[in-house]
Amino acid sequence: MFFDRENELKFLDSKMNSTGAELLIFWGRRRIGKTFLLKEFCERKKGVFLLSTTSSSLDNLEIFSQELANHFNDERLRLHPLTAWDEFFLYLDEKIQQRTVVVIDEYPYLVENSPGISSILQKHWDMTLQYNSNLMLILNGSAISMMERETLEYRSPLYGRRTGQWLLEALDVISANEFFGYKDLTRAIEIYILTSGIPFYCKLLSQKMDIYRIIEKKILSKGEVLFEEVDFLLRQEFKTPRSYFPILKAIALGAHKFGEISSRTGYDKSNLTKYISSLEKLKLIRKETPVLALQPAKSRRTLYFINDNFIDFWFNFVFPYKNDLEFGETKKVMNQFIIPRFDHYVSQKVEPVILDLLKRDFFKLGIKFKKLGRYWDKNTEIDVWGETEDDRLIIGEIKWKGTVCKKDVYFSLKNKADDLKLRGVTFIIISKSGFAKNLQAMRNEKLILIDLSRYKLY
Repeated sequence: MFFDRENELKFLDSKMNSTGAELLIFWGRRRIGKTFLLKEFCERKKGVFLLSTTSSSLDNLEIFSQELANHFNDERLRLHPLTAWDEFFLYLDEKIQQRTVVVIDEYPYLVENSPGISSILQKHWDMTLQYNSNLMLILNGSAISMMERETLEYRSPLYGRRTGQWLLEALDVISANEFFGYKDLTRAIEIYILTSGIPFYCKLLSQKMDIYRIIEKKILSKGEVLFEEVDFLLRQEFKTPRSYFPILKAIALGAHKFGEISSRTGYDKSNLTKYISSLEKLKLIRKETPVLALQPAKSRRTLYFINDNFIDFWFNFVFPYKNDLEFGETKKVMNQFIIPRFDHYVSQKVEPVILDLLKRDFFKLGIKFKKLGRYWDKNTEIDVWGETEDDRLIIGEIKWKGTVCKKDVYFSLKNKADDLKLRGVTFIIISKSGFAKNLQAMRNEKLILIDLSRYKLY
């Protein structure tokens, strides 16, 4: 079952239909759905899917040999497996005589156990494989830094050989809702705040239950996959996961500036910079700068956020109460700590989701943005700052509250525009719970009001 993977499938189909050899690089963080996508594509095209393991080189060659023997009905190979990677690539070139897709999944495992494999592939690609117009070879991996180092960077053995690449991203809020089937946009946004559109999380949480019931049963309950997910994920990604744990915790609990993170973790600038860089490469955290920053990489107003909302939620609502949860006190944690804070928590995470919906013109405003983001300086914060293709400036506020939005929100926004000496501005206010009548009466072409509660998805 695929949700919003049309672009990926279209890309793969175009490469399958090309007339030359293809060497494609697929990569992305764990849980994003790479294996599911490529395995399904392989089955559709009757290709060969080779799953690498953390075992030895010989073990992987034996596993690959059995898969190849099954595909090519090669009894000799079944009895006498390949014993070297040179033999493997020579075998592919010899046997592939019609258009065939070959996926090597978790390629970084091969690199760890056979450090020279990328150089061996480079040699065979240069000598023979690039001339085999029937071959479509895909290298897939979750270890993002290793995939980039081994296949994409200038010094990598395969640099310049690839014929395409695809970084698989999470689903957007509307596509992710296909797992849940919520009719109301606000409900879809709430569950998205938990999952970040990571297909693995969406599948685990796709229960026909109230969101609080989902949290209690699938996240807070000992023995459930997501109860230990963050520990597992960090152990998979890092040799020393405990070095990264304090950074993620600090950011999740509100330390967004570099100095704040350093103070809370006790890490000096050098080590913190190194660890943050690794977390960025793995897409576990992201860097944000004000939308008007001319040189984002050098901005002193850089903020850091957890890129995976589930990790953020886990540090806020699972980790602090782990002792209670270990003893089955899920209802206590729900009633005392999560339900009273959940709406406020969502309000702190909702801005990127709304900005994405605006960018996609989900609200049918007919506005095309050439620049869209958040603005802040030492005195002012603006949730929505958009510059349109027809040179209009739109600034706005996002209000995620259980009560209607009143006209003081508009006047506050107008004062911010005056303080920044902005002229000819169009204002936009986006509210979870609608607007007071006196604010609705002020609506005109310069004041756009979006009531999220009115948007239905089915």
